[in-house]
Amino acid sequence: MMSENIIPLNAWKGKLQSSSKGVKKSMTNLMLYLRNLPDLGLTIRWNELASRAEWNGRPLEDADLIDVRLILEANDYEPVVGDVLPAVVRHARENAFHPVRDYLRSLKWDGTERLDHWMHLTLGATDTPFVRAVSRKTLIAAVARAFKPGCKVDTVLVLEGPQGIRKSTAIATLFGESLTAESVNLFDQGSLGGPLVQAQQRGIGVIAKRALGNAPWRFAERPVGDYCETYWGRMQQLAYDSAGLPWDEFALRFSAWQPTVSCAIVGTASIEHLKHNIALAMKGPLPEHVVTAVRERYAAVGTGWSGEV
Repeated sequence: MMSENIIPLNAWKGKLQSSSKGVKKSMTNLMLYLRNLPDLGLTIRWNELASRAEWNGRPLEDADLIDVRLILEANDYEPVVGDVLPAVVRHARENAFHPVRDYLRSLKWDGTERLDHWMHLTLGATDTPFVRAVSRKTLIAAVARAFKPGCKVDTVLVLEGPQGIRKSTAIATLFGESLTAESVNLFDQGSLGGPLVQAQQRGIGVIAKRALGNAPWRFAERPVGDYCETYWGRMQQLAYDSAGLPWDEFALRFSAWQPTVSCAIVGTASIEHLKHNIALAMKGPLPEHVVTAVRERYAAVGTGWSGEV
């Protein structure tokens, strides 16, 4: 049985550059410390999908650089302050990973054929040669795009069905909620501070779903069983001040003009409603103080609310 009190050999310290004054504050030495200290080392990685450095599985933030310096100083090394960030990023890139590609490479086929059948077995689609072909091509295209972003794909999957049968949930289940955009509206703001900012930083356009939040103001009482029941409950708790605006205008101008949103989806079966919504959106963003009040109220009340996909 191995002892729990393992004494590290620290052979790497023999590679440190030094002078008569001691260990040099060089980039070479800093990289040696980053690579070999247990609290740093492989805990700092580069997420190729998100194009960011991560520490212990979460995005590296400015405050983390102070913790990195504290760890270095606790190990008797004081780096040049300006060297820490570029060295950490360089070190992270040495430990690059891609969560989707790595997952796909780890899979072992068990001999059961699934590509042609998942739509009719899990989504209830009719089992026809066309559905089987779409089933196969959809997943093959998804894998191809993961390994070669932007590769040519001439088809797109369209799921048809009434509101509330969980079409978006099916896609989130298939590809993972962390890789599926959530709704953006007055009652669903969880993605505004994280995934959408990351998408913007990577130059990816964002289409906001449910910009009106399913319009829960249509119901005087809780619409039990209706697809907007969750948002109705949130609306009651948030108790927003709509700044004297009609609720549809208040909601749409908030969602459509978020800095991280490129386009907003508002479902309608009426051309007149479409024209009306366009006119509302064209009024521009809500006043800054109104947006601030909405964001602060959601932060105070909506902590822990999950996003509706």
